[in-house]
Amino acid sequence: MPSFGMGGPTSMFGSSMGRPLNRGGYNAFMGGGFGGNMSMFGGMRGEDALAPAEIPSPTFSPPPSNEPAEGAEPTAEQKAFAAKRRLRMLFLEKLGDGSVLIETQLPGQAKIAQAAGVKGIIAMPSSDGGNHPFGRRGGGGSESLKDHELLKFIDAVALPVITHVRVGHTMEAKRFEKLGVNMLEESSKVSAFGDLQQNGDVVINKKEFYTPFMAGVSSVKEALRHVKRGVVFLYTKTGDGSGDCSSTIKGLRNIHDEINTIKDMDDEELDKYVEEHKVDKDLLLKVKEQGRLPVPLYASGGLLTPVDIAQVRLIGCDGIILESSVFQVLDPVDNVSMLIRACKEYKNAQTIAELSRNFKTNMPSVGGGGGGSGGFGGMNPAMMMNRFRMGGLG
Repeated sequence: MPSFGMGGPTSMFGSSMGRPLNRGGYNAFMGGGFGGNMSMFGGMRGEDALAPAEIPSPTFSPPPSNEPAEGAEPTAEQKAFAAKRRLRMLFLEKLGDGSVLIETQLPGQAKIAQAAGVKGIIAMPSSDGGNHPFGRRGGGGSESLKDHELLKFIDAVALPVITHVRVGHTMEAKRFEKLGVNMLEESSKVSAFGDLQQNGDVVINKKEFYTPFMAGVSSVKEALRHVKRGVVFLYTKTGDGSGDCSSTIKGLRNIHDEINTIKDMDDEELDKYVEEHKVDKDLLLKVKEQGRLPVPLYASGGLLTPVDIAQVRLIGCDGIILESSVFQVLDPVDNVSMLIRACKEYKNAQTIAELSRNFKTNMPSVGGGGGGSGGFGGMNPAMMMNRFRMGGLG
């Protein structure tokens, strides 16, 4: 049975079956480490035993940079990387102000989201359950989509697709990039110290990818660390998954309070902030000058009604991420459409009042009894499931 050493395969009896691994003139046995010819049942023979072969220390070269050095002409590979990145970044440029993204756990939900008019979907494993906001998986998730699951979402809709990758799993991120996702999210909280270390995990180096990354944040300092490391899209990581958006509203206000504090800082205070929180000063100065984060910030967590969406937009965010629980009504297309309109027309109190009056808030329940907004009335379970599976849902 062949085994493979450092540089070529050897048989169990020490003979080379491919390109020989040279260790001072000797073939390696069972993966290397021994300096002479050695059989499975014997030891080193003759002069082979005089001295062990010297094994050179491995050398590691860093991957080539995707950005040319200052003043240098970019290589062909760097030009190709830049072109691919521009194409993926078009997704963010087309979002605009007041756009809505939505979590989906089934391809049928993605079709409903597309019919309602959302700008992109976040494809999530259905094993996560129906009420886990994307922003709440910030402790380092262990679940991500399999290739065939992700491709079902990509094939189901003509919308940008975002998905989650495991903390530090560079190859999983590269695999998803090759499958064609438009944005990736690594479920992690960036530490202020060390080289992208968090809870024993090494965070993915986003600058190696032409696919943009998003990240959840709960403060300005955390946001600036993410942006420094290549993240181009942020969302509030404050929702508790209960359908109560109070924690999201509180977290968004805290971010804006921190921004207002930064705007009033003098040079000495800015330098102290940089030193204390280990953030990039140029990015901090952008926050001071512009009065906002340097990349888009979306609100996420418990935003299930038009009035709540209007409230977070008034506080200050660039758009909304809806949870997959919005699909748990009889006609989710209408509901999602109303939430999208609320995100666009949040300053019009009359419009928000009309949307709230028509909004269906009851979740599906099996059995008859009472219609009500969004209820099933006398619909039996079979009829309910047929309606709920519209568009391939389920």
